[in-house]
Amino acid sequence: MSIFTGPACRTANKRTIETVEWPEGARCAVCLTLDYDAQTLWSSMGIDKLVPISEGEYGPRVGIWRYLDLLDKWGIKATFFIPGLTAERYSESVREIARRGHEVAHHGYTHEDVSKLSRDDEKRSFVRAISILEQLTGKRPIGYRSPAGEFSPNTIDLLLEEGFVYHSTCCADDIPYRWEIKGEKKDLLEIPFQWILSDAVHFLFSLTWGPGHISSPSKVYDIWSSEFDGIYEMGRLFCLTSHDFITGRPSRIMLLDKLIRHIKGYPRVWFARCDEIAAYWKKKYWE
Repeated sequence: MSIFTGPACRTANKRTIETVEWPEGARCAVCLTLDYDAQTLWSSMGIDKLVPISEGEYGPRVGIWRYLDLLDKWGIKATFFIPGLTAERYSESVREIARRGHEVAHHGYTHEDVSKLSRDDEKRSFVRAISILEQLTGKRPIGYRSPAGEFSPNTIDLLLEEGFVYHSTCCADDIPYRWEIKGEKKDLLEIPFQWILSDAVHFLFSLTWGPGHISSPSKVYDIWSSEFDGIYEMGRLFCLTSHDFITGRPSRIMLLDKLIRHIKGYPRVWFARCDEIAAYWKKKYWE
């Protein structure tokens, strides 16, 4: 039985925390994250056609810079999950991300499907990406988001062996929670991801692997702003996931600008990077 299909996958055995105490009396927390995939989304699937590869190139040429400039406009620090291969190809942009005070976190080496790798191959790829990110930023990454949300039976063990503090791929809550496997609490925090708050499900379209969706920005704004309103009312965590080549498009960066303005209209909202949320949660709620 896989640890991800049986009782061992349970990360909690009691009801979630109902009332969260956020720093300095904040009502809720907001974390903006970006998966800086560039061309790796396609190349990792063996796709080498010009059109999809050029769509990935849009990110480092255009999208990532618009996203960075928008964060500067609002004075927000974010977390960037970056594949090692993206960092190698576009090292100057990764240095700039770190220079502007954002967190650089791990997102595989080639955006690989780790469920198809042996333990040795997964570790080799994992450690290689750590080395690249550390060399470029001067800091060893402490957070990880699995490419395409895939796992192997070894992924969590590798995270623990390499001293990672948090993981941001699973969806079991709308506040951080501690990993628990076979009744044993692990030194790994989950900062929950949720598809409703990912731009990919609303905008990613490709004839290569079958049409996806191209939603209007107004529809997605309604979804995201309504989700934030609920999270604010309940005092939870709003963790938004963007992609360089998706949200970097003109209408979508304007959507994100509008969403941030909406959120900023509420009092007592804590904007934080994933590593800041993890540090606070471990200090406040680690059992």
